[in-house]
Amino acid sequence: MFNQYVINLEIKDYVIRYTRFDISKKKVVSLGEHPIPNGVVRSGIIENEEELIKILMICAKKWRLKNKKVRFTMPDPLVIVRRQNIPNGVNIGDLRHYVNFHLGETIHLPFDKPSYDVVLIEEGIDDDHEVTIIATDELIVNKYQEIFKKVGMKLIAVDISSLNYYRLLHKQNLVDKADHVLLIHYDVNEVVFTAFRKNCPLLLQHFHLNSSNELTSFGTTFSRGDFNLDDVLAEFEEISLEIERVERFYQFSMNKNEDSFSKIAVVGDHPYLDEIVDRMLEINQQTVVTLNEEKVLGPKQMIVEPKYYNVYGLALKEVR
Repeated sequence: MFNQYVINLEIKDYVIRYTRFDISKKKVVSLGEHPIPNGVVRSGIIENEEELIKILMICAKKWRLKNKKVRFTMPDPLVIVRRQNIPNGVNIGDLRHYVNFHLGETIHLPFDKPSYDVVLIEEGIDDDHEVTIIATDELIVNKYQEIFKKVGMKLIAVDISSLNYYRLLHKQNLVDKADHVLLIHYDVNEVVFTAFRKNCPLLLQHFHLNSSNELTSFGTTFSRGDFNLDDVLAEFEEISLEIERVERFYQFSMNKNEDSFSKIAVVGDHPYLDEIVDRMLEINQQTVVTLNEEKVLGPKQMIVEPKYYNVYGLALKEVR
């Protein structure tokens, strides 16, 4: 049945991953990954369209993706998350219209043609409405949509990895609406910080990892052997300084010293993620939470590897 399944897809600079979600059974029934060689995608930007199409054709055949609906995770370097105040005289139903009208004047996004969602954080009674603007480049979204169409897939939704991971954390009751959460996804070549309040993202910052620069290819997969642990942990010391900076910014600049992060959640596909989490537990006073692998089940009730959590969380997105 054409509408029985939804494909959830992510394309990183080094890998394509997917999950197939059975709508009627409400579960992930298959998943997989395929490597991407250097020079095809860089920081989410397609540099070799012809080669990417060839790779996706292989994936479409191997994973039976043709004529399927696809939800796509936008690459993190192409995503902007920004908190915005809107006068409380604006009706809740008109928030997006207000943002659209003021784009380029009092509201600025770093895209010539942005594609964005406006999410209400808190309705203003005496004060302004508080919203989050989640934005990306519409031209790049359109390019991915064209490529998917060429290989026989139909793009129906675009999401961001921070929300995918947060869905899983929320499903396991590790975070809730009362928490101030710093979500850290620590991947092979980048670290992304996302601040959450009332289950909404407020801020997203992205940092490149130099320890991945010398890796020319991950082959069919990548492992600890592809990295030097000393280099990884040395670079984490630099990242820990960025964590402190984000914590101070959230507490003092965004919340006037009234609120700070109550939890740090750590996710990602880095092979040394366990060691990175151990270091975070040593240096952070806040509660550090990670996903319980035994509660993330895939085909045949098998435990899903953490590298698939992004597209697994996307599979939990409400089907419309």
